[in-house]
Amino acid sequence: DNISMNLTKAGDKVVSLKISDSTSDVNYMLSDLSVISSPPNLKSIPDFEVKIKVDKSFMSKFVAGKGALADTDNFTVLTNDDGVKVVIGYAEINTNRVTLPVETESYDVIDNVSFNANLFRDVLVANKECESATLEVSSQGLARINFKIDEYDATYYLVAEQDV
Repeated sequence: DNISMNLTKAGDKVVSLKISDSTSDVNYMLSDLSVISSPPNLKSIPDFEVKIKVDKSFMSKFVAGKGALADTDNFTVLTNDDGVKVVIGYAEINTNRVTLPVETESYDVIDNVSFNANLFRDVLVANKECESATLEVSSQGLARINFKIDEYDATYYLVAEQDV
C-alpha cells in the first residue's frame, strides 16, 4: 500500500500530521511548547499533618487492592481519634472499597483528602525496591512521598482530587 504523510501549517508552525493509506486516515494534532502554559511556581509547601509509614507490606497491599478495584480511580486518607486509614474507592455512600490500616509517624485529625490511586500505584510500582518511605499528607490537598534507594532520592507530589 501507498502511505501518504501530510503536514498542516498555521503560519510557520506545523499544527497537525495526517497519515493516510487506501483504507484509513489518522490525524495527529501537534503542539509547540510556546502554546503550552508553564505551571506556576509553588509559592510554599504546606505543613503535612499526617505522616504514614510506607513499607513493603503497605506497597504490596495497595497495589493488590488497586488491582482488585481496577475501575476505582481514587484513594482517600481518613483520620480520626482512633488512627489513620487509607481507603481505595472511598465515597460517602456504600461502594466497593479496600481499607488499609496504616502505621503513622505522627498525625492530626484532618478532613478526608483523596488522591489519584492510579498515579500512586504507579509511583509505588516504580519504587518497589525501596524498603520504606513516608507518605506525608496535608489538609490543604497535597501529598508527598520520598524514596531513598542506594544512591538515588526521588520525591513525588500528588494533588488532591476535588470530586470524590
